[in-house]
Amino acid sequence: AIGQWIPVQKLSGWRHIAFSLAPGPIADEMARFDIDTIVANGGQGLPKLKRFTSKLRNEIEDLSPAIIHVHNPAAQFYTAWNTRKNNSPWKIVRTVHADTSLEMKNSLSAAGRLFWKNAARWAMKRTQGIICIHEHVRASLDKSLRDNAQVIPNGLNPELIENSTAKLPGDLEDWLNNSKNNTRLEHRGEKQPPMVLAIGRFVEIKRYDWLIRSWAASEARKFARLVLLGDGVLKDSLSNLIGELNL
Repeated sequence: AIGQWIPVQKLSGWRHIAFSLAPGPIADEMARFDIDTIVANGGQGLPKLKRFTSKLRNEIEDLSPAIIHVHNPAAQFYTAWNTRKNNSPWKIVRTVHADTSLEMKNSLSAAGRLFWKNAARWAMKRTQGIICIHEHVRASLDKSLRDNAQVIPNGLNPELIENSTAKLPGDLEDWLNNSKNNTRLEHRGEKQPPMVLAIGRFVEIKRYDWLIRSWAASEARKFARLVLLGDGVLKDSLSNLIGELNL
């Protein structure tokens, strides 16, 4: 999506900057699309407590953005917190990927979850634009926020995928057809089972552990197979979980 939209927007006169509160892989990812990236505090990043101070507000003011587009409750809250003090001219836009409770880290304490739940609600009321990736996500918002929310579906259109008869790329088709399940079935001359394919990064917020545990407890595992396609820091732990659940 970034690779397609941002070049078009640049031609229209927009300038895009990725502003990161801490060092990490964002700069490398943005460099692929020729997008400038600035890491706060001269590249050192800002500790969480420092994000409530004027230091972050001054850095944002120096950038003078027209729009600040955020994708998670924490970035939205820090931005709204530092906007409220000076009647800033920029607008805050938030893309909401799921119910806020699902976007919170599992490691938060009860007090932490309570704080971020209220902080997210506070920040939403101070956000000028809300984008939801699905109508179900919009319905999960507080009623007072739904009129201000627009649904822009994710980049993949499931109807086109479900109804497609196009041939898969050769390497992907070979990989799917050579999986252990299919090989055993082919030897017995049985029909291949239906497949659920989940594609994405193996990181905490994607909650692949929930998907795996749900699959282990479902009737679907008796007549279909689940394939996870991706990579990431949780790859080994997810593989271990699959083994523990005998999947």
